[in-house]
Amino acid sequence: MSMPDHRRLQFADFALDIESGGLKRSGRVVALERQPALVLARLVISAGQLVTRDDLAATIWGTGTHVNFEDGLNYCIRQIRAALGDDPKSPQFIETIPRRGYRFIATVTATPEPERRSARAGIVAAGVAAALALIAVAESRPNNHHQIAVALARSLHHAIF
Repeated sequence: MSMPDHRRLQFADFALDIESGGLKRSGRVVALERQPALVLARLVISAGQLVTRDDLAATIWGTGTHVNFEDGLNYCIRQIRAALGDDPKSPQFIETIPRRGYRFIATVTATPEPERRSARAGIVAAGVAAALALIAVAESRPNNHHQIAVALARSLHHAIF
């Protein structure tokens, strides 16, 4: 099952931010080191599919690095299981496929991030409304154009930035 391209993925009461590696459980941050977070992200993105140990090693160390990754990968899986409260003997999240790799077995849903532009569009709309109001005032007081232009520029600057 291939996951849609979203930044935040949810499973059970966990949320994983793919870009930052941030993990939350019921809204609270769950501490997870960088390498275990990379492994978790790779497994969650590939939910339902076998991810080989070699694929996971490439995720952590890249293909050009030559290290004994067995201990490092085992450490990462232990850290992930501890963070998720997962038992390898009766897993809810990570299934071990002996001598091959791992499979993420929980149901994963993608949560699209809210459009940040929509919030900015609201701010810009408010700035435009303020500008229109200032223009109306300017028309009633023709000698104050400079003061009104400065006030308009300041209000737009504060609204946008």
